Amino acid sequence: VALRRELHWVMEELFGASGAEIGFRPAPRGDDAQPAPTFRDLQRRLAAQGEILLGVLHHAADGPHVRLNPEDKTAPLTLTPNDELIVLDVV
Repeated sequence: VALRRELHWVMEELFGASGAEIGFRPAPRGDDAQPAPTFRDLQRRLAAQGEILLGVLHHAADGPHVRLNPEDKTAPLTLTPNDELIVLDVV
C-alpha cells in the first residue's frame, strides 16, 4: 500500500472490520446423472449469489489440502461430501 496508494481501498475492503469476509461453503453434491462441475461452473453459480470462489478445501485422509485459483478452470473437479468451497462474500 505504501508503494501503490490506489490499493489502499482494496486492502481496506478485504481486511477491514466491515469489509468482505472469507468463508467456507459445502461443496455441491454431484450425482451420476450430471458431470462433475468445473471451477468455472462453480464460479458462475456463486457469483449469482454475490460470492467469489477462491478455491477448494479438500479433506483427505492425510489431512486438509487447499487448492486456490486452479490454472485449468475448465477441468472437472473431484469433490467429496466433506470438501468445502472457499469463497469471498462481498455482499
